Amino acid sequence: MSDKPLVQQMLATELAELLMTISSTDASLAFLRGFWECTVREWNGIDRLRYGAILLSFTLSNLKGRIDKYYMLIRRFVNSSFRLLIRAEWSDSACAEYSDILTKEGGPLW
Repeated sequence: MSDKPLVQQMLATELAELLMTISSTDASLAFLRGFWECTVREWNGIDRLRYGAILLSFTLSNLKGRIDKYYMLIRRFVNSSFRLLIRAEWSDSACAEYSDILTKEGGPLW
């Protein structure tokens, strides 16, 4: 992601909006599953940056800014996820799939 805040916000919004531009709820949920799988897989590397386990030539504010980019992206995806469920009229199958994405082994809420 970019280092400029407005560009970061626009990119995070555009990525999350992909959930809403995909016309099929099942395809949107598959995309969301991929997002969470990638985020969970890479999170430990992001977290190491936050806690300074890797020695880098960044100031503390740069490290905080880096993790904040990912927090913002996650917030945007959570928002789009709920809007997707609203669009699907909270169907039992869409809600069950969303729950499975979040709570399956290795998922973000597991």
